Amino acid sequence: MFKSIVIVVPCFNESEILDTVLDELKGHFSNILVIDDGSTDTTLSIIKSHDVNWISHPVNLGQGSSIDTAFKYLSS
Repeated sequence: MFKSIVIVVPCFNESEILDTVLDELKGHFSNILVIDDGSTDTTLSIIKSHDVNWISHPVNLGQGSSIDTAFKYLSS
């Protein structure tokens, strides 16, 4: 059995919906990790306004790299 669950949210230029998604997730989960994959809109500022863990890629690397980043972060 898992002692804790971490919700991983990879995102790229998701400013229009991200606020709502994070609010809904926080209503059900306490461990949320958001990977900003080099967004050029206000995605990162929205992430920072929420009480979540986050990592930001300097450039867009793709969803696979975002998930890989999450696994590396969580295994360290």
